[in-house]
Amino acid sequence: MSLRGMPVYETGVDGIGIQFSDIFSSRVGKQIVGKAGTWPTPYDKSAQFLATPYFSAWLVKTGPIDTSGATNINVEIEFRVADPADPAYARKGAIYWVNPKTSRAISFRNESCNISLKGPSTVHLQRIAKSDLLALARGATTGKGKEIDMNITCPTELQGQKLTYWFNPKGEAVGADPGVLENTAGAGGANNVGIILKKNNIPVKFFDTDAYTIPSLSLNQDISFTADYYMINPAITDGPVKAVLEVVIQED
Repeated sequence: MSLRGMPVYETGVDGIGIQFSDIFSSRVGKQIVGKAGTWPTPYDKSAQFLATPYFSAWLVKTGPIDTSGATNINVEIEFRVADPADPAYARKGAIYWVNPKTSRAISFRNESCNISLKGPSTVHLQRIAKSDLLALARGATTGKGKEIDMNITCPTELQGQKLTYWFNPKGEAVGADPGVLENTAGAGGANNVGIILKKNNIPVKFFDTDAYTIPSLSLNQDISFTADYYMINPAITDGPVKAVLEVVIQED
């Protein structure tokens, strides 16, 4: 099975897989899915590697869950750097080791909360002229943005429970600009124009699994945020602007 174009690995529990981030290319706000294998590193000196790399792992439902066999998850993920010309390189150069595991037997619900967009699945912003965007300060509200409303429905058994949600860009977030998604319109798309997402007028934090919560769930509740054009730098060109986002929810 693959997700986001990358493989999902077994955990030992039927129906539950795992993915993890690549510590060499991921950072806060830019999560790159990792995979097993061997390839050149983006660094040529050990000093260039972050002392505390950004790492995350997440479980993926791959099919019907069956805990009649294994009931716990215990996975080892190791990153190594070494010269492949050395015959023993596969056993050298361990730089980061992590052990995602559960401390108790896996339990799961037959029903969980669902999240959906209120209205069409594609949100269209009003058109904006290049000259109008250039006339604004970077990050300023353009007047062409739109509020996005999402609805969360939950089964009765989860009323009063806490829910966490977070924002995952499907393209690549712009590292220096919080809350900004790069244009994924492809050939012919506008250059140096992105989409900025804000909640309560503050740029959202991508891949932050602690920042956004609903302390006490009801059967039905909404969350809202806004999308607007964003000038990454003044060398902009005309063309379509497109960005893709997923919102993930987790009952605590």
